[in-house]
Amino acid sequence: MVSSSSENLFIHKSFAAPSTRRSPAVSLDSDHKITVDAKKEREEATMSGWYVSYRAGDATVMSLAKSRDEAISAACGLLDRKIDVQEIGPLLGMRDPGDIIDSVEIRKLHAMRPQPDSAHVGG
Repeated sequence: MVSSSSENLFIHKSFAAPSTRRSPAVSLDSDHKITVDAKKEREEATMSGWYVSYRAGDATVMSLAKSRDEAISAACGLLDRKIDVQEIGPLLGMRDPGDIIDSVEIRKLHAMRPQPDSAHVGG
């Protein structure tokens, strides 16, 4: 049977979705927002930090650090032990290209660091 109306209900300009009760899981009340914010903070606290990737035999290994400075120190320590450091970068979020420190830049930072006095034996 053909309808006499040529109107399509799905594209009608005054169409309004029926009101439904929201599930507590998608509630927008303040308690829910506080819970979601607290969860995000916990995740960021446990996942925040920096990584140092380096070669160990045929594998690439990742070490974690709490800050950029700690990651640079760890990378320099690996370079002191003649370990091939690949890069340093942040664990979370969108990364700007400048956030990643590549192996060339790591070696420059390492060269600028003061070296231990043990190289001057007998002097």
